[in-house]
Amino acid sequence: MDQTSAQLNVMVLAAGKGTRMKSDIPKVCTEVLERSLIGWVIDAVKDLPIHRLCFVVGFEKERVEASVREHLEANAPDLRSSVVFAEQKVQLGTGHALQSGWVHLNQDGVPLMVLCGDTPLLQPTTLKSLYEEHVSSNALATMATSVIDTPFGYGRAIGSRKLLRNVMRHQLRKISPRLIQASICLDRIF
Repeated sequence: MDQTSAQLNVMVLAAGKGTRMKSDIPKVCTEVLERSLIGWVIDAVKDLPIHRLCFVVGFEKERVEASVREHLEANAPDLRSSVVFAEQKVQLGTGHALQSGWVHLNQDGVPLMVLCGDTPLLQPTTLKSLYEEHVSSNALATMATSVIDTPFGYGRAIGSRKLLRNVMRHQLRKISPRLIQASICLDRIF
């Protein structure tokens, strides 16, 4: 990674239907405290040194794109020129969503931060720290995790603070209090 680069690509995964929510509204368009879930994510990243901001869309893509554009116009107009939309035509999981968006990003030494579009509690300071840790550590990948009391349903990150040994689905997990927050910085996809 080019340490002199002060730029970051951000990919927001927003293609899912949100079946468990039992709603016709795309999950990322659901409002919490008068703001869409994806609007909260946009607000969390808007002060990062963004080169390209890619939204991977799928289910109700026009509605999601309109929600993103509306939020950008009102709250982060400087980011509009950085935005690209990538379509995941068939939802085949998170890895496939990442592949769908990857082709739309500059891959020449610019780190990539991957976020889920349905994470309204992301804090700008957390994302800034994740980015700074990624750049300063020269790591190929850096992952933010959390520790919560009742992590039912979340995947697990197995390892220590500095060395990730495994990532496991909830159903396959070993006992570990660190859950996957789905905030990751990468230098490239392997």
